[in-house]
Amino acid sequence: MFMKTNFTQQNFRTDIHTLVENTPGWSVTRLARKSEVDQASLSRFCKGKSGLSGANIEKLWPFIYGDQKPNQPEN
Repeated sequence: MFMKTNFTQQNFRTDIHTLVENTPGWSVTRLARKSEVDQASLSRFCKGKSGLSGANIEKLWPFIYGDQKPNQPEN
C-alpha cells in the first residue's frame, strides 16, 4: 500500500496514479467501476482538474490503502 505520512488530496492523487501504473490490469476506469465512483469525476481528479468529495474518497480508500487509516494533519 502507498500511504503517505499525512493525508492530502494531492497525496491521494499520487497514490491512485501509483496503483494504476504499478498494478497490472488496473486503470482509472476499472478503479472507478469497482469503487462505484463516477468515472468522469475520478478522471478529472486524477488530472488535477477537481477535488473529490469525502464520500468518493471513502469509496476509493480500500482500493488504495486497504485497512490503513489516515494520520491526522499536524497543526
